[in-house]
Amino acid sequence: MKVLFLFWGAGEGGDASALIALASELKSRHAHITIAAYAYAHPEIFKAKAEAVGFVFNRDLFLIKDAGNVWEEIKLSRSYYDVLHVHHGRTVPKRTDIQPIRRAAGDLPLIFTAHGPLPLKDITYGGLTSKISRFLSPVWFDAIVVPSEAKAREWREMTPFSGKVRPIHNIVGFLRKWDKRHARKELNLPEDAEIALYCSRLDEDKDPFTFIKAAALAARENPNLLGIMAGDGSLAEACDQLIKEKGAPVQRLGYLQDVSRVYSASDVFVQTSLYESFGITLLQAAANELPCVASDIGVFRDFYGGFDSFGWFNPGDFEACSINILKVLKEPPNTQKQAQLKQTFGPDSVIEAHQKLWQELVNKKCTVTVR
Repeated sequence: MKVLFLFWGAGEGGDASALIALASELKSRHAHITIAAYAYAHPEIFKAKAEAVGFVFNRDLFLIKDAGNVWEEIKLSRSYYDVLHVHHGRTVPKRTDIQPIRRAAGDLPLIFTAHGPLPLKDITYGGLTSKISRFLSPVWFDAIVVPSEAKAREWREMTPFSGKVRPIHNIVGFLRKWDKRHARKELNLPEDAEIALYCSRLDEDKDPFTFIKAAALAARENPNLLGIMAGDGSLAEACDQLIKEKGAPVQRLGYLQDVSRVYSASDVFVQTSLYESFGITLLQAAANELPCVASDIGVFRDFYGGFDSFGWFNPGDFEACSINILKVLKEPPNTQKQAQLKQTFGPDSVIEAHQKLWQELVNKKCTVTVR
């Protein structure tokens, strides 16, 4: 099977990491994979991530400026490929984004993986026509892949065309564990602090403000608490202002290419998302047996609801978040069962599901052509 992955999103995000992990795993199994990335932010990070797992720039990895002209930009023939598979950072792209992608696909099966966390019911971008597109978008693709059953439920509730929607979870690059003392020394973090970690983009949907407020409140009871934030985004400056305003013991580390040491340096991982489609960073933390405190949203409950070691709070409730942080630090839970997530979210079932979907759609196209 020869597949062109067309990525459309920010080069440093979880959607980029998910695509690269999938492409790398497929390539290691001798699939013919090409990546064309329209990374509208941080393309150099996307390029570095893909090259780190064996893709070669301008051979099977391309950075493009116009998704509608992908074939002209990569200078490869559409006839060589069996499938065009789009990975998009939105829940549903705007109609004006979909149309050129459809033209680029031609007679190839066109698959859309929707990484966007925004709930379908909350889509407001693009005016009335684009709002309607969330109901019609399954018609424009041969299949829509979403990374969790929680997202699939949204589609079933919101559109009568949800039969094309397939839940296939992301492949996750699990992290190396380091000695905590070594990790803290490498990151110049205090050896005796009790560290709460936030590792996500600093954007509205991730709600970093709740983490800052929770850390400030928890520090009143536990002055040894240190919050650290790994990540960057549109709210970076506002986060700095809130840290100063609250006098919060929070240190921002910015974007980190390798987050394994910062996970190993921490005592509790805090995920404050208002909504998610998957949540790679929380899964990495949980699988590394780090105690976790998370917002109580559908996708997280589906994945982790069976673990007594998790602490939960309603999205935006910084007081409950603070209470859970303090509880974990005072009485660390047994997190050994969380290690089973590495098997649950292993690559084999994901690869099999994608290959089965591609073959199904190629066969369907061939049947239609013969008729």
